[in-house]
Amino acid sequence: MCADAQQARLEQIECKLAYVEDLVEQLNGVVTSQQRQLDAQQQRIARLRSQLKQGESQLARPEEEPLPPHY
Repeated sequence: MCADAQQARLEQIECKLAYVEDLVEQLNGVVTSQQRQLDAQQQRIARLRSQLKQGESQLARPEEEPLPPHY
């Protein structure tokens, strides 16, 4: 292979490498953003579960409810 062909091939590889590095950075940004969203959703689910448990403990059980007036 002549020097010019090697130089052209090296430049082509460097160009592809730069593209791949940029793509990896973009993907990393997306993954980081999605991880933040997942963390926020998990916290929200935990809060909702807690609220649900508190609400269930405040509900009267059917056997504890008074009979309606027509009985």
